[in-house]
Amino acid sequence: MASASASASSSPSSPPPSNNISKKAQPLPWTHQETINLIKSYQHKWYSLNKGQLKSSQWEQVCLALASRCGFNHPSKSATQCRHKMEKLRKRYRAERLKPYPHSWPYFGLMDSMETGPVQSDDDDDDSDRGCNLNKSRSINRIVRGGDCRNMETDVRALGVSRNDVYDDGEDEQEGQGTRELAVQIRMFADNFVMMEQKKVQMMRETAKYEMEMENKRMKMIIESQRKIVDTIHDAFNTSPKKMRTGP
Repeated sequence: MASASASASSSPSSPPPSNNISKKAQPLPWTHQETINLIKSYQHKWYSLNKGQLKSSQWEQVCLALASRCGFNHPSKSATQCRHKMEKLRKRYRAERLKPYPHSWPYFGLMDSMETGPVQSDDDDDDSDRGCNLNKSRSINRIVRGGDCRNMETDVRALGVSRNDVYDDGEDEQEGQGTRELAVQIRMFADNFVMMEQKKVQMMRETAKYEMEMENKRMKMIIESQRKIVDTIHDAFNTSPKKMRTGP
């Protein structure tokens, strides 16, 4: 009996349950580069499905593609976070399209190109998706050369350039061209605005000059009419005594 109690006392006691429950770690906010890479990764997967709805496994692929584009060894965002972020981006894009003024949202160009622009393909791990979403200009060049998508990729690899470099350069060129076109439109709007303001000032000056001329004419007419009235009264007073003297 004593040995049983001694063994019971010598056995280690279990630690008491902790009352402090660890809080769930808050997810890190999306950076600007992560958002851009998410849009491009989703765009590629969305176009490969002919703009169909993505399944959970395909969202996982988008998550992995995002990590690869950002240069991470492990995904920084989950598939659910990617899906929720794209839903918010699309909601914001629809709101920005309704605004009458130029869009200042930094992701409007990418979202608009994804929603309405031509299909552009990026590098993907699936060979079945390779070269199926080239843009119209590359398709025309391919037809003229008489080659197909795979021959084009062979030519690009022979030059030591990856498909990502080619497509990224094309996207950068399109973004630069869009920026230049926007700058030209802003310049034209500014010139037209200055021209309209100058015409407005000129019309105001001409109107003021015309009003002054009309006021001067009106004052001259009033002075002339008053002078005639005074002359008439003066003549009336000067002629009445003579008539009285010449009477019978």
